[in-house]
Amino acid sequence: MTYMIKNRTKFTIGLLSILLPLFIGCKKKAPSSVTVKVGQAYGGGVVAYILQSNDPGYDPNVQHGLITSEADLPIGYPWLNNTYIFTGATDTAIGSGAANTNTIIKSVGDGSYAALACRNYSGGGYKDWFLPSLGELHRLFLNKDKIGGFGTGTVSRPYWSSTDIAGGNMGASYVEFGNGAKNGGEKRTVMRVRPVRSF
Repeated sequence: MTYMIKNRTKFTIGLLSILLPLFIGCKKKAPSSVTVKVGQAYGGGVVAYILQSNDPGYDPNVQHGLITSEADLPIGYPWLNNTYIFTGATDTAIGSGAANTNTIIKSVGDGSYAALACRNYSGGGYKDWFLPSLGELHRLFLNKDKIGGFGTGTVSRPYWSSTDIAGGNMGASYVEFGNGAKNGGEKRTVMRVRPVRSF
């Protein structure tokens, strides 16, 4: 009898050791304990935008969004080298800036231009910076006072986005941080550049 009790005990303990992890694994994941807010220093820069429920990549349990460098790159850059080509990087959506940047660099190669300057930026030791898409850059404009470093007033302050303009070789999209207007500019024009990265 003692032998049977011992075996039943072992069997019960063994069964629990199998079922308990399965039960725990089925429970809904708890929200991340680390939360950030726009304007907070984080991830090598400043939190610029936190994804909302209608944004691609939104997760109700874990914060995701954009981090911007603490300041503009020291010098301005043209969108392309001294040439006009259509790169195909036309996406404007939040979450598309990195892919746009990759497309531009693949199309253009080496040189001194906005997308490559962002890729080469290494603030905070991170190597995944990119030129924001038009939609991402506009979110930076909306949060510029919390982010800081963009200047104030209505003085012209154009920033390049990574969004090419379909239907032609000469123009790409930018945001005027003096008033928030989204415009097209000649690709050889030197404008301000603010790298971003995702978190």
